[in-house]
Amino acid sequence: MRSSWCAKPARRCSDRRRCPVIRRIPYAAADERDAHNRIRLASDLQTAVANQELLFHYQPQIDLASGDVVGAEALLRWNHGAFGLQPPDRFIAVAEETGTILDIGAWGLHMLTAQAAKINRGRRIPIRFSFNVSVVEFTRRDMVAFVERVLDQTGCRPEWLTLELTENLMVPEPGQIRCVFEKLRRLGVGISIDDFGTGYSNLRYLESFPLSEIKVDRSFVHDLAHSAAKRVIVESIVKLGAALDIRVVAEGIETEAERAIMRALGCSVGQGYLFAAPMDDVAFQRLLDDGLALREGWDARRLLTMLDGSGA
Repeated sequence: MRSSWCAKPARRCSDRRRCPVIRRIPYAAADERDAHNRIRLASDLQTAVANQELLFHYQPQIDLASGDVVGAEALLRWNHGAFGLQPPDRFIAVAEETGTILDIGAWGLHMLTAQAAKINRGRRIPIRFSFNVSVVEFTRRDMVAFVERVLDQTGCRPEWLTLELTENLMVPEPGQIRCVFEKLRRLGVGISIDDFGTGYSNLRYLESFPLSEIKVDRSFVHDLAHSAAKRVIVESIVKLGAALDIRVVAEGIETEAERAIMRALGCSVGQGYLFAAPMDDVAFQRLLDDGLALREGWDARRLLTMLDGSGA
């Protein structure tokens, strides 16, 4: 299989009508390289936490009405010695398959809550921090006891922490998951559904689970100024959130038009490259110290009228 051909030539056959033709298929060296890299990543992940190769980059979340920084999403990165800075989609699946995600999740919760306690010490309006949690952690550890113990160790208040979850978390044992959510919410920890609107059963989450936040997927925010359908969908999500007392966060805001429209539609919080790219902890602290200057946009309601063709 490591040779340049996947199949050996067929033995000579006197009767070609009865002898099947075996085609030679070139072996893709890239496939072998990818498989080798995956094996190496799985092996190196075992020591990534101990070697202090993991880190967070923080992307600010902005109050769209006041322009204040009210939160931050902690985005996991792996500074691999050979492959460089790796985003989570390059290694999280491997970590879940091998069970290393438990060590990574434990490291992440300790690191983030300690950072939250440090930043919010003495702040008049505290910053709320969120990060993604794997389904494996909910099925293989007592999340409520674990979170409570870490909060106590780091001095982080529960309301400063939000756990972000994706749709696949709801599939295995919805009853068990709902029970864990309820205990975490009673503790004061926030629960957020990431990429809301992309799954067929998302509306059931609003009914079934005690959520504190939903994040509108960036696919609905992108090019919002030129899509009446997207505006209707986003406005419906915002109204649902308001009716159920669930905070709505818009992901992927990249233009002033998107910010203005999301604000006009009633969305309270946004994040995206219009405000700031993900940054390390030093840069994030500097941003908090210096403040974020939010540009004043045009009248968003007048913009909506113009896009709908009913105004000048």
